[in-house]
Amino acid sequence: ALAEFKAAAAAFDAQQAAMKAAVAGHLADDGDQRLLLAAAKDVASAMAEMLRNANEPAKAVRDPTKRMHLQHAMDDADVASGALLDAARMMAPTIVDDGCKSQLDKAAKAIKANNARLLAAAKAGQMSANEYNELLAQAKLVGSAIANLMQAAEQAEATHAGDAALHESAGRYVAAAGAVSDAAGKPREIVAAMKQLAQAQNTLVANVKANAAQLGAPHQQEERAALADA
Repeated sequence: ALAEFKAAAAAFDAQQAAMKAAVAGHLADDGDQRLLLAAAKDVASAMAEMLRNANEPAKAVRDPTKRMHLQHAMDDADVASGALLDAARMMAPTIVDDGCKSQLDKAAKAIKANNARLLAAAKAGQMSANEYNELLAQAKLVGSAIANLMQAAEQAEATHAGDAALHESAGRYVAAAGAVSDAAGKPREIVAAMKQLAQAQNTLVANVKANAAQLGAPHQQEERAALADA
């Protein structure tokens, strides 16, 4: 019950963070959203496999109190896994926001904490060495999946930052081009305007290439890099 209460409270906090981020316009790239959700599903799958394999050994624990503690730890781990998947679904559109990423990180840490308690309960219940080592190996797989999830969140933030810089530099280039047109027939002013245009163009090209390097798909990199060389 306590785990479910904590999950409900976390879901409320996540919803509030997502709403604030959406209002602020902190929106993630569609491709990065899909990557994040796929990574979250990998975490949930790894957790489900871990709990499935722990189920029979848990039933075999002889001490009823220790068996109950282990079962409660498994139930809490299952709740934490579901909470992470729900948080990822809610946060995906706004994962580039620091508050949203913090909520996802909190959900990930809850899984790690619950898995640590599960392993401790398994050891206290005198699970066989082979069964415990298998459980430990699966917990490590869950940890790796969580690391991939948080890396996907970082990638989304990097893409968003690159897009923002690209849009800003594009705006400066357009403004500089307008200044050149306005300076027509004014020799001194047009020289200065042309210099500003050249600087704006160099910045724009650099940002286009940097943004292309952040994209995962090779054809997307080629398309944006080609635009920079045009």
